[in-house]
Amino acid sequence: MDSPNSEDLRGLLKRFHEQISEIDRFATAVLKAHFLVEEQIDSLLEVVAKNPKHLEGRPSFDRKVKWIRAFGPLGDNEHWQLILALNTLRNKVAHKFDGPEREAAIANLRNEFRQVMEPDPKDKELRDYNLLLVASMFSVAFLVRLRSLVTNKELI
Repeated sequence: MDSPNSEDLRGLLKRFHEQISEIDRFATAVLKAHFLVEEQIDSLLEVVAKNPKHLEGRPSFDRKVKWIRAFGPLGDNEHWQLILALNTLRNKVAHKFDGPEREAAIANLRNEFRQVMEPDPKDKELRDYNLLLVASMFSVAFLVRLRSLVTNKELI
């Protein structure tokens, strides 16, 4: 394998600097919102599991959602599609900085949000950032409510 020449290194450094120096507010919000949702997923999983001590390792977000949906109540609720749409957006933002895949993931999130919460036709379209905030808030509220129902044995 050839070692990179100085021109290649300069190009890599320039691209690195461009990516790091520009803060993408939306991408940052996506990552933080996803973290908050996953925190609630983990909390719910510990309540749903009969023996949570066996939940070691780092299962994927999708696997955790599948476990909760399989063993917990409300596994077919439409909120899960919204949560999975948030995860898809997070994956696109984390692995591709920008582009058509990110836009498709935002459109998917918008569609899934409409399935959960029918917006007032008089309301203007939510901006992407506001959509992310509201969709994340609804997802966290659903998971907190679900955890409460399981904890209080109302839906087991």
